[in-house]
Amino acid sequence: MPDAPDVDLITPIRDERRRLLENQVSFTDTLRNRATAMLSVASIVAGLFGTKLATGTHSAPVLAAISVALALFASSALLSVKIMMLKGLGVGVDTGALVARLEEGTAASTPYGMNYTLAKRYQDGYDRNVPVVERLNTQYMALCLLVGAQVIAWAIAAWV
Repeated sequence: MPDAPDVDLITPIRDERRRLLENQVSFTDTLRNRATAMLSVASIVAGLFGTKLATGTHSAPVLAAISVALALFASSALLSVKIMMLKGLGVGVDTGALVARLEEGTAASTPYGMNYTLAKRYQDGYDRNVPVVERLNTQYMALCLLVGAQVIAWAIAAWV
């Protein structure tokens, strides 16, 4: 920890780092909610087209399009559930050890020292979450592509 007794220098940095971590967690919650909505869209589309196409006999191209659409629906459902069951995201800073060290008198007990330690921990949490957030964002983009392809496959089956 650098020697700088002025707490006004570190407090804005601590607050900004905390805000970045909170925004990161909020972004992942938004993507998880969107994944739920995409699963709903995929289910509605499959239900609408699937019930329409379930009756009668169909040509080989129509059966192929239905098979592709169902495979895409199953893939999008599995990916949606994977996104919703997010693991590995740090949502805050554990202050238990810091409080224990304060009680023992072994931690930096100046306001600057406390703010510096918290700022560092917020940044470390943010950095640990970056790969998780990037993976989640990639999975969500893939989910959008799967649902879009499913809609196209159902449309081909319905109008071929």
